[in-house]
Amino acid sequence: MFDQALMSGIRASPTNSLLPIDEPMFEQFVKDYTDSVLFAPSQARPAALASISKRLPPEILWLFRHAFQSTRGPFSRQVKSALVSVLERGASGYTELTKALVDQFFTSAQTEIRYESVLDLKDIFTLDQYRVKNLY
Repeated sequence: MFDQALMSGIRASPTNSLLPIDEPMFEQFVKDYTDSVLFAPSQARPAALASISKRLPPEILWLFRHAFQSTRGPFSRQVKSALVSVLERGASGYTELTKALVDQFFTSAQTEIRYESVLDLKDIFTLDQYRVKNLY
């Protein structure tokens, strides 16, 4: 999802260290987003989004912003549904991206090829094949 966040324009350092997020931490992120953004009055929402973008990892922010925004039921349920959708919709693009990287390595004379982020791959792969544009 970090790749999706970068491709959507969320500002994040491509060299951020990605850390595993356990269930209690995930639920705290959900609570913070719900309290700060979903329960915010509509006129305060842009400021709330700007504020929370500094507290959440970029990939979590991307997921939350693409999940169905509702307080009618637990937001965590909406987010978990969105996560399943991301995995389903991104799977074939991820496979094609992996194939392109393997092909590039085997056709290159170099013994090591490094990329800082998925954004650096636009010359060997059409990122729209990998981008998850909507979840529903």
